[in-house]
Amino acid sequence: MTANYFARSPFDDLDDDENTLEDVQYIFYPTDQDQKQLSPEIKCQEMIIAFDAASTILLQGYLSNTAAKNIGYLAVEGQTSQRHQYQIVGVNSDNSVLICFCSDKPLNSFRWAQKLLQIVDANKMIFLTSSHQCNYQSMQRMDLPFLRTLRTGYWTDHVSITALEQPNIITDTPAAVLTECQLKEKPAILYICYTESSVVDMQALKLFCGCLTGSLLKQSTNVSWEVLRSKCKKAINLKLSSNTLYM
Repeated sequence: MTANYFARSPFDDLDDDENTLEDVQYIFYPTDQDQKQLSPEIKCQEMIIAFDAASTILLQGYLSNTAAKNIGYLAVEGQTSQRHQYQIVGVNSDNSVLICFCSDKPLNSFRWAQKLLQIVDANKMIFLTSSHQCNYQSMQRMDLPFLRTLRTGYWTDHVSITALEQPNIITDTPAAVLTECQLKEKPAILYICYTESSVVDMQALKLFCGCLTGSLLKQSTNVSWEVLRSKCKKAINLKLSSNTLYM
């Protein structure tokens, strides 16, 4: 089956030395030390990855309403910076739903995507990211913010949101992970929210929330948009305060 998406190699946009980046190896560090002696593969029904600040805030809002458990994190071998430790969180006791936070771009998106799909065996994968309106090409005037989707050829659920039109493409880590899912024959979908500003706003969060209406995350947490809006508003205000603290 032909994949219904358009993405170029994540290496196309790298300005760093390619040989150095290709040597980067990612390791999974489980929170439960006993997991090291068990199978490295984590099975789940659904995995959701946040690739930007907006989706990160939204998913943290969902997690604040559950007894979430930190499963572990992906990081470059020997890397101690928390900024490049990509947390994987289990939403419920059986880890049927996993969330990964990846708002900071990995040093090597291709290696990161490979390692993620080595350790996580998900029946379905959902990705959320944002992009500035200047990255979207169209002859039509669009009301901002708006959504587009890209998906692997193995995604069978109904999608009401318009697929990303040519010649538009995605790059970096979302492209790498979606490509890896296609190669692994995994059902996966990427939701892209095009906005007029890099500042997180409630409209974008509400659009992302709508994308998760039929997800297991929504069913597991059973949290309304009104509750999420309150939690997210506090997170946005806190983020804005920290950004202007030293101005």
